[in-house]
Amino acid sequence: MASAIGVALTSKLLLAFRSNIHWDEFYFLSMVHDYARGDLATGLQTFHVHLFSWLPWLDGEVSQVIAARMVMAALAASSALAIYGIARRFASRGGALFAVLGSLALSVVVEHGASFRTDPVATFLVLVALCCMIRRPGSVAAAILAGAALAVAALVTIKIAFFLPL
Repeated sequence: MASAIGVALTSKLLLAFRSNIHWDEFYFLSMVHDYARGDLATGLQTFHVHLFSWLPWLDGEVSQVIAARMVMAALAASSALAIYGIARRFASRGGALFAVLGSLALSVVVEHGASFRTDPVATFLVLVALCCMIRRPGSVAAAILAGAALAVAALVTIKIAFFLPL
């Protein structure tokens, strides 16, 4: 299973270079450029501009999207680690690895898991919050980290409301 997970994560990196760039990735990038110029019109759901403010330093929009996709691929790998940490609390090592593989094999994760959009950032932050709370129940530090992760996720996208039932 570990080998299959490695293949899935390697595929994420390859897809970052090979997948067509969708309009929403360019829109996400345009907000970063608006922020760099001082023209960002809205403060809601635009926190990512601070995280990716370095992108305009790269030449060409396509190169910028690919660089951002590399960050998203790293977040996807980190999300997989968080899933492993959560699953390991309830299942054996093999069961936890199967949970990670199952997550990485979902078609939406394969197709958009490393795309430059809000979903990979929000998913990572929500999984970090969940992992903190499950792995360290009752810990004040874990609660603070989880709250901070959820707050940043809410600043990135309101879509984290879909994760709240967790």
